[in-house]
Amino acid sequence: MPMIKRLIEKIKDKTAFQIIEELKWIGAYSRRYIWAICWYIFLGIVTTLIGLAAGIVSKDIIDIVTGQRTGHVVQAAIIYVVMNVTTIVLGGLSSRISAKVQLRVSQDLRADIFSRIMQAEWEPLSEYHSGDLLTRSARDTDTIAGNVIGWIPSLVVNFLKFTGTFLVLFWFDSTLALLALASAPITLFLSSFLIKRIRKHSKEMRNIASETSVFHTEAFRNIRFIKAYHAIDTYSDKLKDLQEKQKEATLEYNKFSIFTSTFLSFVGMVVGGVCFLWSAYRLWGNHITFGEMMLFLQLSGSLAGAFGALVSLIPNAVTAATAAGRIMEITQLPTEKQTHQTEVQSILQSGCGVRVQAENMSFSYKDGKEVFKNCAFRADTGECVAFIGPSGGGKTTLLRLMLGLLSSDKENISLCCDNLNIELDVSPSTRSLFAYVPQDNTLFSGTVAENLRLTNPNATEEMMEEALKNACAYEFVSALPNGVHTRVGENGSRLSKGQIQRLALARAILSDAPILLLDEATSALDVRTERKLLENIMECRKGRTCIITTHKSSVLAICQKAYLIKDRNITFIEKEQAEQIMKNM
Repeated sequence: MPMIKRLIEKIKDKTAFQIIEELKWIGAYSRRYIWAICWYIFLGIVTTLIGLAAGIVSKDIIDIVTGQRTGHVVQAAIIYVVMNVTTIVLGGLSSRISAKVQLRVSQDLRADIFSRIMQAEWEPLSEYHSGDLLTRSARDTDTIAGNVIGWIPSLVVNFLKFTGTFLVLFWFDSTLALLALASAPITLFLSSFLIKRIRKHSKEMRNIASETSVFHTEAFRNIRFIKAYHAIDTYSDKLKDLQEKQKEATLEYNKFSIFTSTFLSFVGMVVGGVCFLWSAYRLWGNHITFGEMMLFLQLSGSLAGAFGALVSLIPNAVTAATAAGRIMEITQLPTEKQTHQTEVQSILQSGCGVRVQAENMSFSYKDGKEVFKNCAFRADTGECVAFIGPSGGGKTTLLRLMLGLLSSDKENISLCCDNLNIELDVSPSTRSLFAYVPQDNTLFSGTVAENLRLTNPNATEEMMEEALKNACAYEFVSALPNGVHTRVGENGSRLSKGQIQRLALARAILSDAPILLLDEATSALDVRTERKLLENIMECRKGRTCIITTHKSSVLAICQKAYLIKDRNITFIEKEQAEQIMKNM
């Protein structure tokens, strides 16, 4: 009854089923590398068989030397040496194959995870911190890669080694073979107890690793702010707290590991002692030769080692399953749906303008926060339309809806190309119709040219020069040491905020998209530069629709329309009214 009760409890907590599902996922992924795994297993099997044969040859050598049997000792010694050299060579070959396959699996898995992350819907993905995603795509994938080439072959090879050793030992002495297995029931019983503890620890350690990655990512990204806020000591204390948490978890598991390994070592010592005494007794009674006794001791140790290796695969499997579970969380996120690719390409190739409009649009975040309710707006082809409103009112959310990063609850925003008679609801596939400049004006590590070509990889030097001139950035870029080939630091750390904004605008211009979205994209510019830049943007591509969110009334001078975003509504207002509202905000 107690055993049945424990089994029911395990089924209820679903740990075993969850581990099995995660291992099945690893197994399905491993099929890509089945031939490499089979080759690795074959080498392991050959090495095991040679090892067993070498043990028998060593017995014959000892018996010949002690005069308990006749034979050619030199010939036996040569065979023994050849077998051991072959084992060493095969071991090196196996290590080489293992390294190649593990590297390939790790790189392929990382590439797959990166692709899944990039293709996942933005809203559910945004719940994961970038540091956590980094840990999952690096540390967890390495754990799985090691087990793809390590766990399955080890299971097959050690099982064969265990079976072969047991059969050879049973052939010579059935009693000794059974004695050598005396630790098996104890080890199996203990391993069933270990599974939950190992999984719990593995999850805890990986979560701590993610927390550590999150901490370092944020700290290194915001060094200048930490310095400016005189918060170095605060962050140092946070790191100490995190390290203390990691230390407690590590030492707790270390104590658990020491206890279990010590207990198993004690059991192994007792079993080994019993096997030795039994072999000595058999030798004393002249039932076996001295060579057979040495073979028995060698095989009993090998049998115990093979069984121990099989048992050790349990924590490895649990650790790999835990890593797989963390990655499966990411791979099971909903992916963006790509539709209407043909229509989008037709619009881009035609060079026609696009109208943006919405009727009865509503949107709420998954946490229940309602942002828009039955809203409408319209930005005609060639118009520049401003969206104003208090901070937190939904301006940035609206742009994310237009980009298909978020999906509205009803009546999606539509894009209309009247010249081609095409009307599409916004989606991830229509994103290429937009050139977007976000509030933070992100620049990436690399040269100015590499940053500009993100939106147009085939842009020539002349095209980049034209875009920089339209963005009022050509003058300062030309003064850089290597012009457009000058490297900028992370997030443009070597440039002023105004320079970063102008480069971000130049990058958007270079995309030649029919719709331009500017999210507070001119906030760091003076009024004169801002006005000239916006006029250039509207003139450099006739028919371009420009949508701007802003807190600056000076932007309204080039706009044909203005909308107020406030209290979940989007309301059309006259430009004079918009100016007055912005003065009072």
